[in-house]
Amino acid sequence: MDASVELLRAVEQELRNAGLSSESRVISFDSINSEQLQANNDVCWYAIHTKRVDWRRRKKWLSIMTEQSMSAKGNFGQDMLSPLQVPAAYVHVANRIRQSILLGKALPGDRLPPERQLAESLGVSRVTVREALRVLQGEGLISTSRGNAGGTFIKDLESSREERILKLVNAKSELAHIHELRLALEPMAAGLAAKRASSDVLQHLEVVQASLYSSTGVATFRQADSAFHLGVAAASGNPCILAAVEDARARLFTALDVSDFRVHQETSGRAHAEILAALREGDTASASTAMAEHLEQAWNEITEIVEDYERQVRVPAS
Repeated sequence: MDASVELLRAVEQELRNAGLSSESRVISFDSINSEQLQANNDVCWYAIHTKRVDWRRRKKWLSIMTEQSMSAKGNFGQDMLSPLQVPAAYVHVANRIRQSILLGKALPGDRLPPERQLAESLGVSRVTVREALRVLQGEGLISTSRGNAGGTFIKDLESSREERILKLVNAKSELAHIHELRLALEPMAAGLAAKRASSDVLQHLEVVQASLYSSTGVATFRQADSAFHLGVAAASGNPCILAAVEDARARLFTALDVSDFRVHQETSGRAHAEILAALREGDTASASTAMAEHLEQAWNEITEIVEDYERQVRVPAS
C-alpha cells in the first residue's frame, strides 16, 4: 500500500476517534470547538495542510490554532510589547567607570576628571555623574576628598586576602563560565590578529609586554595584562570580539587580586612572549594555540587557589 494513502487513512481514523465526522473527504466543522482543536492539534494541522477541509474551515481553524500556538509559546506578542526595563543614565555612567577601574585602565590613587569634565565627555548632566560616583563610592571603588588637593580618587582594596579568596570561592561558577567564554573568543582573536596586526600594533604590544615585566604590584600587573589581551582583541579588527573580551576581563579582577601576582607575572610573561612571536610571524594557528594554552594555564592557577582554600577551611566546592 502507498505510504501516503496509509497515512491518510490513519488520519481519518484519528479524526473519527476524536469525534470529528468526515463527509465526502471534507471534515465537518459544525461540531468542532476550540477545545477540540487544541486537544487534536497535530491531526488538525495535518488536515489543514493536506487540504482535507475547505478553505472557509481552514481559515477559521488557522485563526484559532495560531492564537493557541502563540499562547503556548509564551505569548510572544505580549512579551515583545511588554514595558522595557531601561537602566537610569547614572547606571551606565557607573558601569563605564567601574569597567575602566577593573580593567586596570585607572590605578589606585589616580584622580578622576572633575564632574563637569566627566559630564561633558559622557554627554550627561552633572547630577547623573554625581549619582554614579555615589554608587561607586558605596562599592568602595573610589573616595572623595575636599580642599585644594581634593577630588575623586581610585581606592586600593582594603579587604584582607582571606576575604578576597572567599569572594573568589563564591564566584567560582561564574568565573568558570567567563573562562569558557574567553576560550571561545580570545584564541580566535589571536588568530585574526596574526593576519591583521600592523607593525604599529605589534610595537605597542611589545611596550605593554615590557611594562608587564616591570610591574611591581597587583594593580600595575593587572593594567599591563589587560592592555595586552585587549590589544590582541583590538588587533583582530572585530569590534564585537573586543567588546566581549573587555567585559570578560573586567569580571575577572577578583581572581588576580587574591593570588601572588609574581606567579602570574612569570607565567603570563612567557605566554605573552609566545603569542607575540606567533603574531610577528603571521602564524594564525600558533597564535590561537598559544592563547588557548595561556588561558588554560591561568585558569589552572586560579583553580588551585580556590581548591587550596577550600581544603583549608573546608568550604564545600560549588
